[in-house]
Amino acid sequence: MKNKLSKVLTNDDIINVRKNNKLISLALRLPCDCNLNCSYCYGKIETKGKKLNFKEIKDILKQASELEARTVEIVGEGEPILYSEFKKLIVNIDDLGMIPTLYSNCTLITLELANFLFNHNVTIIGKQNSLNPKIQDEITGINNSFHRIMLGLNNLIKVGFNDTKPSRLGIHTIILKENISEIPKMWLNWRKMNILPQVQALVYPSFSQENQYLFYPLALISFSFQGRPFNLIYSLF
Repeated sequence: MKNKLSKVLTNDDIINVRKNNKLISLALRLPCDCNLNCSYCYGKIETKGKKLNFKEIKDILKQASELEARTVEIVGEGEPILYSEFKKLIVNIDDLGMIPTLYSNCTLITLELANFLFNHNVTIIGKQNSLNPKIQDEITGINNSFHRIMLGLNNLIKVGFNDTKPSRLGIHTIILKENISEIPKMWLNWRKMNILPQVQALVYPSFSQENQYLFYPLALISFSFQGRPFNLIYSLF
């Protein structure tokens, strides 16, 4: 089965990258706030040291491009779209010939922004923790977050992020006690819509000990897709 980056990266590319000390990808953890308050989030951990300014980030991107990096993963201490130079960052990455891969909760993605991201070659990994609005809002700690997430995802779908092959739209979720029964249905829905699923077991940092009620230590999820059985087994220990 082809990797989702198969059009960007071949096996020969990977061999050459390792042989010639080049880069495949760069990850940027941007200094930014968040408009959600997810119970499982590790972004609340305070990072030490001086934060990079935009000029320094641009210099790092230039170096990555010179080392032939193909993709730049854009994550944040919060929601990357709230980064003060967000659009300039996207344009800069695209102009350097690298693919921006944006991790976003999607609550701020308007139709205009979706078009901007599509036109600048962005791949997006969105968020969805539940099909139930009440459960989703409880997990994010913000009222009406479910509807804002769905609106953002629908805007991405409208402009065609999941019409490409490979798809330029993925959705990430965390397995919690609150949503474990929904994982198969969400996974199937995403696959049928040509959306790439990212289902992750929760590995909690030390600061979240008070939230242990959320954790599901061992999960066995069995279901079928297009006639094939799937078993997802996750253990936190």
